[in-house]
Amino acid sequence: ICKMSLNFILIFLASALFHPSLSLSPVLPKDVTQPLEILLDQAVAQYHAKHWPQSVSLFEKALVNYKMSQHAAVACIGRCKAANISREIEEDLQEFPLLKAVGDLVAQASCIKICSEEHPFGSLSTQVLRKDIARDVEARKPYNYLQYAYHKMNLIKKACQAAFTYYQIHTDKEDAKANLDFYRSLPGVKPSYFTDLEADASYQLFVEGAAAYEEKKYGVVVDKIEKCLISFFKAVSDCDSLCYKPVEMITFHKFMKAITEQYYRQISCALKCEDKLSPVVHGQKQQNFVAQCFSYLQFAYYSLGKYEMAVPAAATVFLLDPEHSNAKSNLDFYESKAEEYKLIPSIHFQPRADGVKFHAHKLKNLKFVEDAQMMFGDLEEEELPENEAETENEDTNKHDEFVDE
Repeated sequence: ICKMSLNFILIFLASALFHPSLSLSPVLPKDVTQPLEILLDQAVAQYHAKHWPQSVSLFEKALVNYKMSQHAAVACIGRCKAANISREIEEDLQEFPLLKAVGDLVAQASCIKICSEEHPFGSLSTQVLRKDIARDVEARKPYNYLQYAYHKMNLIKKACQAAFTYYQIHTDKEDAKANLDFYRSLPGVKPSYFTDLEADASYQLFVEGAAAYEEKKYGVVVDKIEKCLISFFKAVSDCDSLCYKPVEMITFHKFMKAITEQYYRQISCALKCEDKLSPVVHGQKQQNFVAQCFSYLQFAYYSLGKYEMAVPAAATVFLLDPEHSNAKSNLDFYESKAEEYKLIPSIHFQPRADGVKFHAHKLKNLKFVEDAQMMFGDLEEEELPENEAETENEDTNKHDEFVDE
């Protein structure tokens, strides 16, 4: 293997690697699969022309397009992360770590390419978006257009949903809050109209769990918050996957710097996932969300007399958020009651496995970012520049003019 050239390996990998079998059936109308930027550009044009039905239709298609592109990307990246050169050439490259690293990266890129070709919506996941489009979709701008257009079409429930969805990541924007206040003032509008259309299942589960906590329905708290954690961990994992980008072919002598820089951007992106996905409840972003969930579980299990479940939850809170006001005192309390509650220190006072895994992954990413900065010093995250040719006039999405109607 020492005589095998790098070019041979790369050519071999480029020819054909993994052939994932996907059984999804495409069910979307043909025009939904147009390039996302075309759909959005047309939607904005129709919006400014005050062609509300046409604008709404195009924005809705654009959002479906984006969702399906994310679905395909998560599916293919998840399938291909473990792709490696050794499986294909049946050679052990452990003695050649740099060569193996190159081969593994190309294997992953090739796997993703093949998967995208076979996935029913794979072509959507390979779209290279204009940076202003990527930024606007990430910022949920289509929903700000939609809430106004829905209102013009007298689709008030949909307008409330769109306005609330936009507000959830723009709680500091006065216009976004003013729009919510406007919709709440309309006759016949129900609180149930205000739902976050982009929230994953963990949001509603957390809201229901927190409400049950206030009502001291601790069995419900356990059910909802345990499910919430499962859903949230899955959402963070998917978010991590969407940060991944297949490596581009680079010159060998710049390999280490280029690969480090690419991973730095990927991991910097992944480190934002927890905060990005943490729910906003009553206008407030939930800080240290995972630790907060375990804190709910600790007290709920304690109240149910399930001390053997409460203590690991308490230990997990302390692991994730050592500065939590009650984390240490709760553990001290359980230690004082260990004999009475039949708790075994080596078993029950250990953090839960799901919390440990989540925390370890985060620490590993933080360590990589720190080491990369120390090694190269000049690494920067990839930022989306402001759009100099901004198409949206924010004032056209406000409802001050309708307050007296």
